[in-house]
Amino acid sequence: MTKSMFTGVAVAGLLALSSANAQRALHDLPFEQAVMAQTKGFAEMDADHNGVVSKEEMRVKLATLASEDPPQRVLDIGFATIDTDGDGKATAREAAAAHEARFTEADTDHNGVLSAEEQRTLMQGFAFE
Repeated sequence: MTKSMFTGVAVAGLLALSSANAQRALHDLPFEQAVMAQTKGFAEMDADHNGVVSKEEMRVKLATLASEDPPQRVLDIGFATIDTDGDGKATAREAAAAHEARFTEADTDHNGVLSAEEQRTLMQGFAFE
């Protein structure tokens, strides 16, 4: 896989994606559904079930979704978006707060739902070129 395979992918947003969800077309996404998906994605990434996600656990999840390891820069940036206190581990609370902030920013019409277009714009904001 080349670095370009990750272009346009919201790495932190992958917390909200299971393998099945990653294959689905974008559709209107209410905040409540986004939170449930993010919570599920965090739990799936937390391989040792200790309530925190390490950069290695994120790498494994991204590699599973993309069928190859992500470039280090992508991993570093993606992890930094959820490890908001910079201590090397992302808690569910940190990840949820980061997700909520991204959702709120992306919801440009402030209706509590991300349209497919708002989701595309959000993912383009995470392009790694």
